[in-house]
Amino acid sequence: MNNLIEANTILEKTLLRAQERWQVRHARLWMIGLLLLSDGLMLFTAGALGFGVRLALLGSIGGGAYLKLSPILLAILGMYALRGLYPGVGLGVVEEFRRLTLSTSVMFLLIITITYLVRGAEQYSRLVMGLTYLFALGLVPLGRVLMRHLAVRAGVWGEPVAVIGPLSEAARLAGNLQRDPKLGLRPLVLVSDEPLDGHPLPAGVKVLPEAQLGSVRAECNLSTALVLVNRLDELPAVRRRYGEIFERLTLLKTGDGPLPLHGVEVVEFGHLQGLQVCETLLDRSAQVQKRLVDLLLSGLGLILLSPLFALLAVLIRLDSPGPVFYLQKRLGRGGKIIHMLKFRTMHVRADELLERYLQENEDARRQWQEYQKLQPDPRITRVGRILRRYSIDELPQLWNVFAGEMSLVGPRPIMPGQRPLYGEAFRDYVRVTPGMTGLWQISGRNRLPFSRRVELDMHYVQNWSVWLDLYIILRTVWVVLRCEGAG
Repeated sequence: MNNLIEANTILEKTLLRAQERWQVRHARLWMIGLLLLSDGLMLFTAGALGFGVRLALLGSIGGGAYLKLSPILLAILGMYALRGLYPGVGLGVVEEFRRLTLSTSVMFLLIITITYLVRGAEQYSRLVMGLTYLFALGLVPLGRVLMRHLAVRAGVWGEPVAVIGPLSEAARLAGNLQRDPKLGLRPLVLVSDEPLDGHPLPAGVKVLPEAQLGSVRAECNLSTALVLVNRLDELPAVRRRYGEIFERLTLLKTGDGPLPLHGVEVVEFGHLQGLQVCETLLDRSAQVQKRLVDLLLSGLGLILLSPLFALLAVLIRLDSPGPVFYLQKRLGRGGKIIHMLKFRTMHVRADELLERYLQENEDARRQWQEYQKLQPDPRITRVGRILRRYSIDELPQLWNVFAGEMSLVGPRPIMPGQRPLYGEAFRDYVRVTPGMTGLWQISGRNRLPFSRRVELDMHYVQNWSVWLDLYIILRTVWVVLRCEGAG
């Protein structure tokens, strides 16, 4: 009996190891399959919702003709594949969102055009087509987020990779990848000839000398390596050393700073090849688009929210004496002073309250020096706490946006006294119009130190695009509803 139990145990372990090896060898195919499943389900759901809304609003409608369009799902998935969305590892959330939106829009435009030319307009409802398209724009990206989350929890997401570089830097990178598994990279080995010397290593990751790299790549079916470098001119040497071993080589910067690759693309002029740097901040047409969006959305927001503004004005005056609005001096584009408009959330003479509170409370003084924020803040009124919790106090800044002093998205406008905290980064800060929301608002807000806020602002300035603005706006709605980092 004991021999039978032992044999079963050995068999189970053998099957488990075989399953793990299969997942490692075919991890990329596994991720592609999961995303195909997610995209297919979300597109079908978008069609069902579009049909259901049309049925609820306008009554009976024949569904047989729409079922015949189901194979078109394959064409849309094919377009996604052509745009490099499977498995999409390394794209970045904004680029993935951009490709999904453009691909979905192009395919639905083709589908609607071909359907009406070939089948006849009378068989299909414009409302169903339009609603399906709108639902797909939201559901497909959402489905991918949920699928990655579920796959990570099930332990089946991520492509195995080798990390090559200085041992301490490689171990830190591997640890970061393990803490953020949704990125889709699972470090299996660290390649370094340095001695361990007590370096802390991430769980489940082996350290191997470079001489064994070829055999490990073949055994584990590793196709991707992350190579840590100091400069871009190391690329030729990296390709010569590892190009025949790995299908994909990704160069990453050692240390904390990124490679200076924002706005860079490969260009060719005959037999000449080079790198072209595009400064989107100087692209006048893109800036005009940004301003038009600001005018349209801020004007519409001021009109629709005017009844809410009136109600809040009454509540603020009843809660504490003082004005309804608060004008705060901030630094805008070019370093000019702007007066940022907010609903008043603090007691009158709040600066005096703050100074006295910081003198009496050493912990609060340290918190203020690091974050330029306080939790809890003795200056805030009862109504003010509610307004800040849901970021409602920021809504009057729609007027600043409409007037051109601010934008819907951009670095958060800083107070004049905070200018030294930006250091050399202040030069980039003043190149753009500050925003109502930005990367800081969707990345933790008050939980982040001011130094991290500066980094996020600089990332926005250097990587600005209309698609990044759209992503930040959508993320802001989610963050506000969840009250993340508010206070």
